[in-house]
Amino acid sequence: MQAFEECPVCSGALKRRQVEKRLGGGDNTVSLQVGAEVCLHCGAPLYAEDVVKSFAVLRDKPQKKAFSHFRTRAC
Repeated sequence: MQAFEECPVCSGALKRRQVEKRLGGGDNTVSLQVGAEVCLHCGAPLYAEDVVKSFAVLRDKPQKKAFSHFRTRAC
C-alpha cells in the first residue's frame, strides 16, 4: 500500500520501480537495488519506512568493510 497518493515534492503520479541507492562510508561505497515509489514527473524516489531503516543500519558497513555478505557483481 502506498503511503502517498501523489508525489509530496511536485504532486506528480507515482509508480513502483527498482532504483539504485548508493550508501557510502569512509573510502567505500555500496550500491543497492531497492524498490521505491518514483515520481513520474520529477523522479523523486519515495522509500518505505522499513527500507529507510535498513539504510541507517547499512550506512556504517562500508566504513567498517563489513559487507562481505552482500551479493556482488562486476562493474
